[in-house]
Amino acid sequence: DTIIKVYDSPDSLPIIETEKKLARLAFLKGIPTAISYDVVRVGDSYGSVFELLNARTFNDLIIEDPSHADDHIKHYVEFMKLIHSTKAEEGELPSARNVYLGYLEPIREHLGEERYTRLKEILSAVKEEMGIVHGDIQMKNVMMVDDEPMLIDMDTLSMGDPVFDFAGLYVTYVEFEEDEEDNSEKFLGISRDMAYHIWEKCLEYYFGADDTDRLNEIADRIRLAAAVRFLFIIAVSDLKNSDLGKVRIEHTLSHIDDLLGRVDKVDISAYNG
Repeated sequence: DTIIKVYDSPDSLPIIETEKKLARLAFLKGIPTAISYDVVRVGDSYGSVFELLNARTFNDLIIEDPSHADDHIKHYVEFMKLIHSTKAEEGELPSARNVYLGYLEPIREHLGEERYTRLKEILSAVKEEMGIVHGDIQMKNVMMVDDEPMLIDMDTLSMGDPVFDFAGLYVTYVEFEEDEEDNSEKFLGISRDMAYHIWEKCLEYYFGADDTDRLNEIADRIRLAAAVRFLFIIAVSDLKNSDLGKVRIEHTLSHIDDLLGRVDKVDISAYNG
C-alpha cells in the first residue's frame, strides 16, 4: 500500500522536509504531485513514505508502447507548459538562474577565465521569471495516474525561465548519450534513437515546428545552458577522473566554444507565445 523513497545521506531529514514543503506548495498551486505523509528510518538513513499509486511514468509508457510515443510526448509537453505557466510568489522558491550561476564556480578550473566570465555574464542577464521550474523534469519524474500526469521528486523545484528545465532534458536525452552510446538503454531503458526523438519532439511540441531557424536558435540557447549543467555534473562526481569523464569534459568545452560564437543569451520564455 506504500512506497518509500530512500535517501543516501544520513543527514537527509532537512532534504525530506524541504521536498515535502515544495510538493505541498506545488499542489496548492494546481500542479498534481505526490506528497509524502510520513518519514521512516532506513538503516543509517531516512525515507519518505508515499501512497502506492496505480501509475506508470511517461518513460514506462514509451517503453511499453513505442508506437504511440508521440502521443505520450504531446501529453507530457502539455503538462510541462502547465508547470511553467504556474506562477510562484517572489521569494517563495529558489531562483533557477541562481542555481545555474552556482554551477560555475565548481567548473571554473575546466572553463578557464574567459569562458567562465562569458557564461557568468550570460546567465546573470537572464530575467527572473516567476514560472515554476521542476529542475529535473525528464520523463521518469512525471507519472500518469488515472489518465492525468503527476509530478514527483520535488526537491529541485525552483522558479525561472523554462530554459532551465529544457537544459535538463537535453542533458538526459542527448548529452549523456554523446560519448556513451548505450547510456539511454542502461539508465532509461530506451534506445539512443528514441532518446533523440523525445528531445526533438519536446522542442517541436513546446515551441512549434513551423520556423526551423527559430527552433534552431532556441535549441542553441538550451544547449549552452545544458553544457553548464552537464559539465557541473561531471566535475563534482568521480566521473571526472575516468577516461569517459575526461572525454565528456573535452567535448562539452568544445560545444561551449562553438555556442559562444553565436549565442549571447539563454532566455527562451519570449519564444513561448
